[in-house]
Amino acid sequence: MVVRAVPSSMVKLRMEVETYVHATESLDKVINILTNLLGGDVPIIIEVTWGHYGNPIFRIYTVVSDGERITSLLTSICKSLGNRDYLLKTLDSRVEGRDFYLRLDKQGIARGFYMVSDGDDTIRIRLRVEGDVQGFVKRVCGE
Repeated sequence: MVVRAVPSSMVKLRMEVETYVHATESLDKVINILTNLLGGDVPIIIEVTWGHYGNPIFRIYTVVSDGERITSLLTSICKSLGNRDYLLKTLDSRVEGRDFYLRLDKQGIARGFYMVSDGDDTIRIRLRVEGDVQGFVKRVCGE
């Protein structure tokens, strides 16, 4: 039996990235973090909601549909992860249907290192893959 990898350009991908900025954080710094993470010219949408005490809470998000860009971005993130082994060990719990869910430690990225996090103060990535989700993530993240 011969198994051939499907080129990433032939896999239909969609990536949603979001994070929240609270009153104790700098909105500009978090926007810069997100812009640098995504490699520049991606439209970033900012929504404002209000906390219990009237403080603003900003939801920052974007959607990327360019498959090559998504593959490149995920490859870059995986190469930079300080705990890539943890990501691969917990891959089953990060996949639901056609979706792969990844949370990156927002404060870690602000300090210059990438870590998978299961906490709340994160940049959340939802990757929709038309096809073998786990196979795609393993291939891109280099199991």
